This record gives sequence, C-alpha cells and structure tokens, in this order.
Amino acid sequence: MKYILLLSSLVLAACATSSPIPLPNGGMGYNIEGCDSRAECYKKATETCGGAYNIVNETGENILAGTVMVPQYSMMIECRN
Repeated sequence: MKYILLLSSLVLAACATSSPIPLPNGGMGYNIEGCDSRAECYKKATETCGGAYNIVNETGENILAGTVMVPQYSMMIECRN
C-alpha cells in the first residue's frame, strides 16, 4: 500500500512548471522544469510564451524514484516577440 501511495504522489507531482530567469545574454527567459518528456517541455514553453520561443539550453536525465528510473527533462527558453 505504501508503494501505491508513493507512486501516486510521484505521478501527481510530475507536472511541468515555468519560472522567469535572467538569461546569459542579459535578457529575460523562462526555466521549464519537471517535464516527464521533451514533448511536455515543448508544450509548456509554447503555453508560457504564447507561441514562438528559442531554446537556450535543454537537458534530460533519468532520476531514481524509489526503485524506478524516471525520465526528467528541463529547458531554458527565450520568448520571441
């Protein structure tokens, strides 16, 4: 039962978030985190910018959640005007 609750909480917690950040070029951008797929990051970036954006940096890794490896992606974006 504990494992079911843990897995349920992980599934619910796996949602993409975006937060404003200063970019290396001095402009403002967004950090998209908590994506379980690249497609989810792209979707969140489109929602955040209201359309077009440039990818400044993109990462992906597998993290250990209990005994399961879970993919985790993030990206830094700059919205196009």
